[in-house]
Amino acid sequence: MEPVHLRSSLSMEDYQNMLAAIEETAKCPVCLERVRSPTTLCNNGHAICRQCKQLQKVCPTCRAPFSRINPVFLNTLIELLPSQCRNSSRGCDKVLSMECLSDHELQCEYRLERCRVRGCSWHEEVTQLLDHVGAQHPESLLSPCTTTRVPDFIVSDEEYSASLVTLEDSLFWVYITNNFYKKQIPVFVQWVQRGVQVSRCSCDVRVVKDHFSFCYSQPVTTVEPVEVTLCSTLAKQFLVTPNSIFPNFVSSKYDVEIKFNLRIDCDNS
Repeated sequence: MEPVHLRSSLSMEDYQNMLAAIEETAKCPVCLERVRSPTTLCNNGHAICRQCKQLQKVCPTCRAPFSRINPVFLNTLIELLPSQCRNSSRGCDKVLSMECLSDHELQCEYRLERCRVRGCSWHEEVTQLLDHVGAQHPESLLSPCTTTRVPDFIVSDEEYSASLVTLEDSLFWVYITNNFYKKQIPVFVQWVQRGVQVSRCSCDVRVVKDHFSFCYSQPVTTVEPVEVTLCSTLAKQFLVTPNSIFPNFVSSKYDVEIKFNLRIDCDNS
């Protein structure tokens, strides 16, 4: 009988296969991603993300009721095990702990990003965002220090308009919206995460027309997800102008346009 020769170490392919097996075994039956701590178990031991459990009355795997036991060991193990980035199918090769992975996925260059221009359904990798806006919505691509007109902006319209601003390899969405009920016209600036976050970023907005002027400033922060309602949840992030003053800035009573002077300053030091 020939002796069995064991390899002294595992190859990278072996590790990848083991990780893939773990990912498949620990997949949540609702979101179809690896269960995330804290988890919930059913009476038969099947795991589900606690957030996903809120939408389920019984275990989606076996229909058993959920247990009230807190699986401390399982939660600790899940937090310690490395995991692939959810964008691995698009080319990201990062394998990190769950704690580090959450921060990475917010700024992963392979993640999908939606175009925020009104009426556009584009949803591709964030690295393609600038090219898309430049090709399909050139009127919505602004420089950091510019004067622009916002077309089709009606004071009684609840919808928002979005423009993309570029500065030193950073991208920012500038949302100009309207909350007619609260009599406010918020301007919200959001950093599009594509790498290491800029350390300081602020935005100055000046509304001007003839001899009328209104100016305000506020630091720019990163807020995720951007799909949350702009006029409610993110109210503290807004640069808010009372809409009662906007008749002073209407270009004509038939064609409602507002002129903004936008300035974004970033310091990466």
